[in-house]
Amino acid sequence: MTVLKQNDPKSKKPSRGLSVGKLKSSHKTAKANTKSIVTGKKGGTVQVNAPKKVKAEEKVLLVETKQNWGGNAGSLEGKFDYITGLSSIVNKAMKGVDVQIFYTFANTIDIPDRYLAEILNTTARTLSNYKEQGKTLEPVKGEHLLKLIGLFKKGERIFSTLSEFQHWLSKPRMGSVKAPVELLVTPGGIDLVSQELDRIAYGYAF
Repeated sequence: MTVLKQNDPKSKKPSRGLSVGKLKSSHKTAKANTKSIVTGKKGGTVQVNAPKKVKAEEKVLLVETKQNWGGNAGSLEGKFDYITGLSSIVNKAMKGVDVQIFYTFANTIDIPDRYLAEILNTTARTLSNYKEQGKTLEPVKGEHLLKLIGLFKKGERIFSTLSEFQHWLSKPRMGSVKAPVELLVTPGGIDLVSQELDRIAYGYAF
């Protein structure tokens, strides 16, 4: 019978676990896989691209800007006198409203183009393109703009100045969480504000 010596390499039983070398190799592989998960590089079983930091687009909110408009407003007196009522507004809108009217109005009431464009549910870029291409506003947007101008003309008559009227527009009315300016984004909303101005003119405002 052959007796194995204690120091004989053949006498050692093979290890059932991982050797130190294999552990290091396994650690490196896991680290590489972790890196691939973060960076999305090849080498791991699962690839997940790290989320990119995207700068959110600036959202223009009327509620946030209403305090900073109209401070240097001029006067609409003697301007846009062809706006005499709903019939004149509709007829003008159907014929096509020159985009330059938008810019003249914005300059007079001292409101940035992008804010006024937002009220009309469009963008300053779109209106700029219309101007460059010589296009007129669509009837719906043209009517919206002309009704808005008519409202501001009425507001100036009642409050004496555009600045005072625009200050009134920026303040929520009693019993409402919305300021009148927030209603101007639709023609119907303009009608509601106009009715409120009539009540003020006749002393029935709340």
